[in-house]
Amino acid sequence: VMPSPDAGRDLPPPTADAELLDWLLAALAPTNRTRVKQLLRSGRVAVNGSATTRHDHPLTPGDRVTILREGAQIAPPTALPV
Repeated sequence: VMPSPDAGRDLPPPTADAELLDWLLAALAPTNRTRVKQLLRSGRVAVNGSATTRHDHPLTPGDRVTILREGAQIAPPTALPV
């Protein structure tokens, strides 16, 4: 389940395997490391529609990374038919 369209902004997808924090520092330059870590700690970073607070979250090419607006909510996952 993806965040609603007004939940935040999508960043360009990664082009190589990377850890989330290092990739965010490059993608959000010149934002400083402290601010990027605050975004992570506050749960405002989503990867493929799921919020994460892990700075070492693995990224692969094509992953969708979204910076959520303050107070934005991600819809809970729905059950998948088996």
